[in-house]
Amino acid sequence: MGTLSIWHLIILLVLVAIFAGVVGLVVWAIVRSQREPPPRLDEGLVAQVAALDRLQREGAIDADEHARRRAALLSGR
Repeated sequence: MGTLSIWHLIILLVLVAIFAGVVGLVVWAIVRSQREPPPRLDEGLVAQVAALDRLQREGAIDADEHARRRAALLSGR
C-alpha cells in the first residue's frame, strides 16, 4: 500500500500535459491578441511613386531626378 502503480503515473502525466497545454494556449492567445496589425499603405503615396516610376520609364526625368523625388516622397517632404 502507499505505492503508485504505472497507471497512476500515466494518469498523472496526462493531467500534467493537459494542464501545460491549456496554459500554453492561454499564453498564446494573450500574446496574439496584443499584436498590432501591420500598417496600411498610403494609396496616395503608392500612386505618386508609380507615377514617378512611369515618368522615368518614359524618359521625362533622368535617374538622378527620379532618385531625388522618390527620396523626398518617401521621407514625407
